[in-house]
Amino acid sequence: MTIQGQIDDRAQICEDIPRSLQEWFGIENAVKNYIKDAQSRPMFIAKDGDNVAGFLSLTTHHVL
Repeated sequence: MTIQGQIDDRAQICEDIPRSLQEWFGIENAVKNYIKDAQSRPMFIAKDGDNVAGFLSLTTHHVL
């Protein structure tokens, strides 16, 4: 497993994983918001070979 940053296709990754886990992400409006928000947020992905196994999308709430 490898971790990668500087992801260009953040929206697609954010769409693929929640849509494959409908029992966890079954609210369509929420999934659409996740996808929209992922386009502008820093993201890291975990890859198993060529497959994306998971992702972390970061939101800054407060800057000190």
